[in-house]
Amino acid sequence: MKKKYLFPIATTIFLMTPMFSSLEVKAASEKTEELKQQEQELGKQSELLNEEIKSKEQEMESLEEKKEQIEGEVAGLQKDISTLIEKLSARKKK
Repeated sequence: MKKKYLFPIATTIFLMTPMFSSLEVKAASEKTEELKQQEQELGKQSELLNEEIKSKEQEMESLEEKKEQIEGEVAGLQKDISTLIEKLSARKKK
């Protein structure tokens, strides 16, 4: 290329560089804002999930307590049945 063409090209590139930089800064700023919004949304989702987990844990504890209560009742009924069987067997022997 001839020197007379290089100078205008170099000048154009030099003058356009700040514009490209400001576009890059603007794009980065927009991306940062978008990421902040996503972070807030994820934070909200995280809070909702944590609340749901706590609720499910409480529900599980409640079900465990009911299970233990029912197991106790079943054990008592089994003991009552065993006692009744023994009494019936004793009557038949008489």
